[in-house]
Amino acid sequence: MEITTAQKQELQSLALYIKELPPDDLRIKITTERLDFIVQFWELLGKALDAYFSDKENPIPSLKGVTEEFKEMMQGWVDHYLNLSVLLFKTEHLIRQEAEIQGFTVKNLKRSDLLKYLAFEHCLFDITLTKQKYWESLDKRQNQERSREVVKLFDGETIPETTKKRWEQEDKKLLRSVDLSELLKFTNLCGQIFMQQGNLPEAKKWVSHNKNSKFSKFAVVNGVPTKIPGRGKDKQERKNSIS
Repeated sequence: MEITTAQKQELQSLALYIKELPPDDLRIKITTERLDFIVQFWELLGKALDAYFSDKENPIPSLKGVTEEFKEMMQGWVDHYLNLSVLLFKTEHLIRQEAEIQGFTVKNLKRSDLLKYLAFEHCLFDITLTKQKYWESLDKRQNQERSREVVKLFDGETIPETTKKRWEQEDKKLLRSVDLSELLKFTNLCGQIFMQQGNLPEAKKWVSHNKNSKFSKFAVVNGVPTKIPGRGKDKQERKNSIS
């Protein structure tokens, strides 16, 4: 399904909103080392979405001074939000019903406002990580496995209990202080709805987002993200160096 001209016009407000993220009251909470990247990420994402909605040339391919990997990453996020805009259009009535049940006030919000809500939580998560003394991600293998299992779950299969228990043990070994369920409430609500829409091609693309993305294990140390090896001597030395 293509986005219609009328939908593009409504969603231009989303692009403009994204381009201005993070809001001023959150910018002051970002560590200096990370502020420029976060601001540039959202500004570029907003510009690319605005270009799409207003039928202008995509600015990402012509970026100077950045790697092809960065361009690919940014295009992946643009595609993700474009896909979300169609997926939300198809599931909006279900999301609004569930939102009211869970205590969200969305009655007077436009569809573009719901997408802004998702973008805000995404941005808030990025900023929250910059405030951590130490936070550790899954490694590449663990991320790939979980992404594959989520796709299977979407297709109606079940995750073995032994696998769930192993994931719990893996998570306990990670050093984390961020409650994702609390931070990403509306995102998780939408995710619950999307997972039930196995017949929608946009839902299939949404659930495969992490599976298709390049991923490297990283840690956030005093607000600064750093790629780290997932195994071996370097990992042990890194853990021993964290107080």
